[in-house]
This record gives sequence, structure tokens and C-alpha cells, in this order.
Amino acid sequence: MALIGDILFYKGDLDAGLRHQFTLLPAAVDKISEPTFNAKSDEEIVELVLKDFRVEPLTLHTDQAEAKVEEGQAETRDHFRYHLPNGPMKVPGLKASKRIPFSGDPQLWKLKPNRYTLNPPYGEVRSNTLIIGITVPAAQANEAKEHIDSTLAKIPDYLNAQRAQLDEYNARLPAEVARLIQQRRGRLGTAAELLKKLQG
Repeated sequence: MALIGDILFYKGDLDAGLRHQFTLLPAAVDKISEPTFNAKSDEEIVELVLKDFRVEPLTLHTDQAEAKVEEGQAETRDHFRYHLPNGPMKVPGLKASKRIPFSGDPQLWKLKPNRYTLNPPYGEVRSNTLIIGITVPAAQANEAKEHIDSTLAKIPDYLNAQRAQLDEYNARLPAEVARLIQQRRGRLGTAAELLKKLQG
């Protein structure tokens, strides 16, 4: 049997990624040009910065899922044939898959939430579509459905765990950006006063 795609929720840590995003906020506020910064209200600047820092949680649109079954070649699971000189035997098989549209940040499929299992799901992400599937010998067709169903049953727990972390992160952003804006306004005010003194 061959699974479609790679391990999901595995390549990085969501919590670490969100903490890193917070470290980038000061630079994001400071890079706004001084004329623009002075011309806009605090609320306008907050929204300007948040456009680049808010993270939209993943949502699977399972009601729009499309199933597909096509012919393929599957590796036999015969123990002895795995030790043949040319490797495992290929037998006529079926490649079964489901394509499920999703919304949210595609990078989140790579990131492990705080709550996870030691047997994460497999899948392939193409644009805004998640593909779950497997190639099995034709005689074991039912195993394809079992794999797809079990994978779809695992994913909501990961998405819910991510959403809890993202809701907290997104909720904290406005206050932190507002604090950084006030800090910069204070620095600019001090700079203006110093300039007056130097010119006096």
C-alpha cells in the first residue's frame, strides 16, 4: 500500500511559530514611513499591521469533497516477496482519494499544535485543496475506504487544537500592536523636541 502525500502537522511547531511572529511586530510598526505613521490614527495603523500578522485557522469543507478511484500499481505485502532481488512485487491495484477544499493558511498543515497524537494523518496539500488517499491491491479495496475515513476522523482534533491557539494569538495582537505604536509615537515626540532644542 502507498499513502498519498506526507505526514501532516509535523514539520514545525505552531506555538514556536506564533511566538516568533510576535518578535516581528516591533519591526513591522517601525518600518511604516514616518509621514504615513503621523498621518494615520492608532486604529488605522493597528489594522494596517494586523493584515500581515493575523492567521486564519484551517477549515475543511467536507461537504464539497470529491472522491476519485483509478487504476494503479500496488506493492504486495507478501513478506517473502519483499526480499526478492528486484524488490517488492507490483500487482494491479486501485488508487482511491478524496479531494477536500479548505480555507485558511495552507502553512498550518505543516505545524503541530499543542495537542497531538503519535500517529498523525497523511495528506497532500495542493493550493487550497487537501488530498487524502492510498493505493491498495484491488482485492483489498475496502482498506482504502478505511484509511480515508480514519484520516478524516483524525484531522478535526488537530484543527480544533490549532484554532484554540490561533484564537488566543489573534486576540492578543491588537493590544500588542497598539502598545508598540504608542512607544514609537513617544520616540518620535522625543525626537521632535530634541530637534527643536538643537535648532534653538
